[in-house]
Amino acid sequence: MRRFQDYYLRPGLQFARFIALYPNCSTRYQHDEQLVDRPVHIFHGALDDFNNVEPCQRYVARANAAGADVALTVYPGAHHVFDWDGFADPYWSPDNQSTRHCQIEEAVHGVLINQETGQLFSYHDACVVRGTTAAYDATAAHAMADAIKALLISESALADPAKATPAHGQ
Repeated sequence: MRRFQDYYLRPGLQFARFIALYPNCSTRYQHDEQLVDRPVHIFHGALDDFNNVEPCQRYVARANAAGADVALTVYPGAHHVFDWDGFADPYWSPDNQSTRHCQIEEAVHGVLINQETGQLFSYHDACVVRGTTAAYDATAAHAMADAIKALLISESALADPAKATPAHGQ
């Protein structure tokens, strides 16, 4: 978001691109559709029960309607952390908390409000549930890695056109 970049980065510095892996999009921040003029690409699993993809779909639509360049790639059979082969055997954690059913909104001074109750958000709110799955998905992981490589190569080519085509033998 533009406001965070203005606050945290030295003037004149810019990131070339933003890439997010299975983020939590359930919190609506003030002016969160006002992004810096750089592309954003979100990668998410459709079966992610830690951070549901639906809030990200709504966010992407809202940000693009405001003129941002935000893309979302969703992998149909993928859970949370689908790119880590350490979860080759799916891992169910019954105690992990998730805000997947929450709608949280930033109010004045950065205070987070549970939209359903109008009260300060708390991990004791009824919308917070327990139980999440982490599972490696080789197909999704490889597809995402290829997509990220392609994004970075295209970004590099924009910065330096000589890098657009790999030299013979590379």
